[in-house]
Amino acid sequence: MTGKANAQTAGFVESYNTVADGGNTPQVNMYVYGTIRDQLGWSAWTLTSETYSEAYAGFTYAPAKWIEVSASLGLESAEKSFRQGASVWLGKGRWSLLSIHEDGGSGYWYRYLGTYQVSKTLAVGVNSTRFLGTGPYAEKKFGKVAPFGELMPSVRAEASRGSDSISESIDPAFKGRLAPLLF
Repeated sequence: MTGKANAQTAGFVESYNTVADGGNTPQVNMYVYGTIRDQLGWSAWTLTSETYSEAYAGFTYAPAKWIEVSASLGLESAEKSFRQGASVWLGKGRWSLLSIHEDGGSGYWYRYLGTYQVSKTLAVGVNSTRFLGTGPYAEKKFGKVAPFGELMPSVRAEASRGSDSISESIDPAFKGRLAPLLF
């Protein structure tokens, strides 16, 4: 999400990896967006990992330079495959906040990312992702490549068989990506 409703077509492909005690969980993500007319745009998102995949597309609306909202529909690899997503991006000067919410057959998910752009190539902030936790965020751009890292306690929720109870455990986790900006 960039908040730029004037771009023709843009996006990224990223390798997104969670590293925790249990090992590395890689996934590949792709986000593409473009302009339809004036403040109205479109976007498409895909995520693929060994155990889960999702894809959805929808519309974006940017009524001002500092705000963009989106709503999307799609499919996921859960038994009930319908999935929906919505997001809000806010930006003012060097500050930005991205709020993403999804729901579908595999359940509800969210991500909040607040950043401060220290320079043209360095951003720092705080990230909170459902099932992973909340922690510091840093991103450094090298030309069209922008690796980032997040360090956060990982919150794992497990349902007991034959029970309505959910137990949670907290593990340290590191998330990182190497995201060549292809568009």
